[in-house]
Amino acid sequence: MSPHRSFDTDELVMGLRTARIGLWAVDLTTHEVRWTSEMEELFGFETGSFPGTLDAVMDVVHPDDRARVLEEVRRHIRDRSVEFAVEYRIRLASGETHWVSSRGRVLQSDGVPTKMMGAAMDVSARRKAEQEAARTAELFRLYSKLASDYVYEYDLRADYPTIIAGSFERVTGHTPESFQASGGWQQIIHPDDRADTFTEVMAAGDNPFVVEYRIVRPDGSVRWLRDCGCAEADPETGALFRYVGGVQDITELKELENRLLQAQRMEALAELAGRVAHDFNNLLTIVLGALGLVEKRVGELGGETRAYFEAAHEALDRATELTRSLLTFGRHGLSSAEVVDLRAELESVRPLLESAVGEGVSLSIHVAPEVEGPVPVLVDRGELRLALMNLVINARDAMEGKGPVQIVLDAREVRRECPERPADLPPGPAAALAVIDRGPGIPPELLARIFEPYFTTKGPGRGTGLGLAIAYGVAHKHGGTISVKSELGVGTGFTLWFPLSEAPLATRAEPRPRASLGGRDQLLLVEDDPGVRVMVAEMLESHGYFVRALGSAEEALALSTEALDEIDLLVSDVRLGGMDGIAVAGQLRERRARLPVLLISGYTDATRHDEIRENGYRFVPKPFTPTALATAIREVLDEAALA
Repeated sequence: MSPHRSFDTDELVMGLRTARIGLWAVDLTTHEVRWTSEMEELFGFETGSFPGTLDAVMDVVHPDDRARVLEEVRRHIRDRSVEFAVEYRIRLASGETHWVSSRGRVLQSDGVPTKMMGAAMDVSARRKAEQEAARTAELFRLYSKLASDYVYEYDLRADYPTIIAGSFERVTGHTPESFQASGGWQQIIHPDDRADTFTEVMAAGDNPFVVEYRIVRPDGSVRWLRDCGCAEADPETGALFRYVGGVQDITELKELENRLLQAQRMEALAELAGRVAHDFNNLLTIVLGALGLVEKRVGELGGETRAYFEAAHEALDRATELTRSLLTFGRHGLSSAEVVDLRAELESVRPLLESAVGEGVSLSIHVAPEVEGPVPVLVDRGELRLALMNLVINARDAMEGKGPVQIVLDAREVRRECPERPADLPPGPAAALAVIDRGPGIPPELLARIFEPYFTTKGPGRGTGLGLAIAYGVAHKHGGTISVKSELGVGTGFTLWFPLSEAPLATRAEPRPRASLGGRDQLLLVEDDPGVRVMVAEMLESHGYFVRALGSAEEALALSTEALDEIDLLVSDVRLGGMDGIAVAGQLRERRARLPVLLISGYTDATRHDEIRENGYRFVPKPFTPTALATAIREVLDEAALA
């Protein structure tokens, strides 16, 4: 039997029915339509109910597709093209919509089109699959766009990237062509990252890899990228021939990470500085107290003895200033914050600043034209002046004592999206106090460390390295921050930022003269450092007070009611082993209402400061002289007597 034998009619009909293909014919003269039962079923007509007109067919075609189908038929007849093909939707009586593909030809008689014949079939399943595929492709495109800045396919043999989604040029600054011409990854990856990057990728083999590296764009800018991908291996040779992956530009994330690490490092340094200052202040308290008592007992000093004492006091003053600077950096010193006008403060401190910078520096103060009236901020007046003084002296030293220094005050609404807003400054109304010099500038690699205590770019013997650390501490202690902008060869500007206050400006009270610092009152001293306890007790006794000195919170709380009733004032260190001095004062006041309290400490955190203020306790920071301590005690006792 020949394999090319023709099929008979019954076999053809059976094949068409099996394939669910219907046949149709249209008389172009009468518009009469003939079709098979498969066509009736496809178009939703019951067997034998099709009226056989072209209008009946078009009534079933979806309204949005009718004009297109008719135009395609007319064009086919007009152009006498070999084959007619169109896909369209039909709407069945049940409300269902199906996709139909029709193909046909025009038959002619003496060159005149007389009939169209063809076949049709339901292609709804295929169209649905195509739509799903398109949707999947779009989801992939969107996912790629969201998850990566671009998705790539990199052929190792051609050494050429194919970008599947995203913008390669926006991230790298290269087109695929310029990328290849510049030398590919070997050239655009930062030189310091090349070896490690290629080592990590090659070590992954055909396993997924995640690698972060820097690239250098054509304009010289550096960007951080995170590359997540995997390699494909030739199934026959096992050789890697292609990488597929997605790349994210993580430059901003890296900058945020660096700022966070810097903030954490500064917090750790602040905590360390506070604890060192605490221990050192205890030692200084003993030395200062001893010197004061010796001077008081020896009487008038002269000659070399006086010079020795003055040298010792000078050294102690410097040591005290260093520890206070450390506490200011760590935001641990108790602050006497009040609402002050920055504009007025600048004018009042101008003579002091001009004296500090010397004749070779021209100091100018400018207020932004938009600033009208006072600029109120909640800040410790003394600490603000200390921070400003350190910034001005730093500017003077940067210019080696010669050049202009500008102080610029501005106050404005700082929005979240404002490019000048430091990351750690909350949005809102803020004052910006900038100190600008025209020095050589700070190298970019040093900017991350300039606020660290004792880090300095100055030569030996020039400063302590605490000036910028103090400014940093003052700004953060009062809810603000400090920022820096520097350009090599142009200069540097440091800006103190403080939130504006809505409270009224503070008024200054005149100090009242005091006739005597001593007394015969009964004082309870609680101090866990034996050396400090002995020395403070002797300081107080030297002024006539009776002192009961205890070494722990437990001893103080164990006092009998009779013994506690004899106490006129509690003097306690804040930092005691176990229960702290604030809690001791609170429990003793429960037993003895309105017991006057004076707290002392070489180191307290911000939370302790708030508790001290809220309870109305007085505070004297260590180290202190016998006179300073006696003055504070006399003030507390006198205020209690008047209450």
